[in-house]
Amino acid sequence: MKRAWVWGISILLIGGVVVIAGLFLATLLVVSPQHGCQAMWGDGVALLDLHGPIVEVDALLEQIEEARRDDAVKAVVLRVNSPGGSVGSSQELFHALRRLDREKPLVASFGMMATSGGYYAGVAARKIFALPGTATASIGVRMSHLDAEALLQWSGLKPEILKSGYFKDVGAMHRPMREDERALLLGVLGDMHEQFRATVAERRGIPREQLDPMADGRVMTGDAARAAGLIDAIGDLQDAINAAAAYAGLDPDPRVIHFEPQRPWWMALLGGRVRAAMQGVLAQFPLPGFGYYWLP
Repeated sequence: MKRAWVWGISILLIGGVVVIAGLFLATLLVVSPQHGCQAMWGDGVALLDLHGPIVEVDALLEQIEEARRDDAVKAVVLRVNSPGGSVGSSQELFHALRRLDREKPLVASFGMMATSGGYYAGVAARKIFALPGTATASIGVRMSHLDAEALLQWSGLKPEILKSGYFKDVGAMHRPMREDERALLLGVLGDMHEQFRATVAERRGIPREQLDPMADGRVMTGDAARAAGLIDAIGDLQDAINAAAAYAGLDPDPRVIHFEPQRPWWMALLGGRVRAAMQGVLAQFPLPGFGYYWLP
């Protein structure tokens, strides 16, 4: 009796291992570098979310690349709800989105706010939708400086700065800003502003003499931005999805493919993201002959 019980448990364990191994190998066969896991459910429009201040953009850059490489993704919608952020990060997003649009049509949908760097990233799209009351534009660059000299004197604190270059402590809080420092920083801001204006003028096809008077940092509504040529149409997210589908030759109201931030492999598996789950498994338990290139 005892031996039968042991044999039964052993058979169950072996059967479970065989089933898990079979599912794992089947996933490797289905998820190929050419087609990706999304192909199991058919073609569609990918939805990428640019939300909040633009500072650290590595996760979104990975999603952009994933959308570019996934054959099931025929078009992409960038949903923007951002007040802007770092100039460099906004430019990095813009260039990644331009590369994406050269292979797959990209449409932008502005929600509550798409200002400054949020607008900068959005002009990478071939068509921009916004709501009538969307806060957008704000084509400008800003920098803040806090002069805390009086506070430090009151507290009795006395900073000592060691530097190897004349301008190395530009913007330091322990003293007022010098005029040559102010001129230097204004020059940097002016250069960044010119890059912003030139990008908008090129992407939106607006002559500089028409763009420059309104590229002074002012915020505009969606209605005003459309009249100025800064966006293309008034519409919501579904309008943008349908427009992206039309660019790609898909039927209206297409399947929407959601790309989300990277999660632990077991959460990804529960959420149906098989490829992400297998990437996590291989990262933690690499198998001989199975590199990461199997699951791009």
